Amino acid sequence: MRGGAPLTQGEVVTFIFLVVSLMPNIAFMVPNLSTLFQVYASSDRLVELMDVPITEPGTEVPFSLNKGQIDVMNVEFAYPTCDEIQVPVLKGVSINVSND
Repeated sequence: MRGGAPLTQGEVVTFIFLVVSLMPNIAFMVPNLSTLFQVYASSDRLVELMDVPITEPGTEVPFSLNKGQIDVMNVEFAYPTCDEIQVPVLKGVSINVSND
């Protein structure tokens, strides 16, 4: 409303026409917004990585492996489904990893 005056039929038709003509553009932009935000987050990470100081050759910190062991025992896994019944694809799997 303009200062309390009601809208004319022409103004309503113009508004509807503008909204309908903009809908395809909005429908195109919405899925691409998530890609835009991913690019923004990735660019932040790239800037962060570029700020890491470069070490000169021969000044690297030596890497050493400590003795250790990882045990995973009796693993059971089933893919989530919408049914209440889940059939496990892994059952009773055990893994032992050590760096002797």
